[in-house]
Amino acid sequence: MQNSLFSFIIHFIGGDIIKSNLYFNTGELSIVIKELKCRMIREIKNEFYYGRSRKGARKKFYENLSSLREQVANLIGAYSEEITITDNTTFGLNIVLNGMRFNEGDEIITTSMEHLASISPLINLKNKKGVVISVIVI
Repeated sequence: MQNSLFSFIIHFIGGDIIKSNLYFNTGELSIVIKELKCRMIREIKNEFYYGRSRKGARKKFYENLSSLREQVANLIGAYSEEITITDNTTFGLNIVLNGMRFNEGDEIITTSMEHLASISPLINLKNKKGVVISVIVI
């Protein structure tokens, strides 16, 4: 049974399409790069065999999170304390937009190519704060 489970995961997560590109929209619509797939499978196996509360798992999680924050900070020229890791881009965008002080009549400019998950919080701000949403058609 476990072999068929992992075969299923590999089949649907797999794909070798992205070789030398960095693509961030992997949460919903695209394939997962091979390196990430292998890491995910390893973690799933660890949880399957040892459980989520295995000794040292929480400590390792926070070490990995800290390392990730430092790597992202180095990539964009920031301090790790300025980096927040969220569950997904939509969640992060909602944190940022709802944390900003908008006044009635403030303008937010977006494009016609924007993902629906980005448009929804803008519509919410329009309804709650009275901001103006301008769309550049691409």
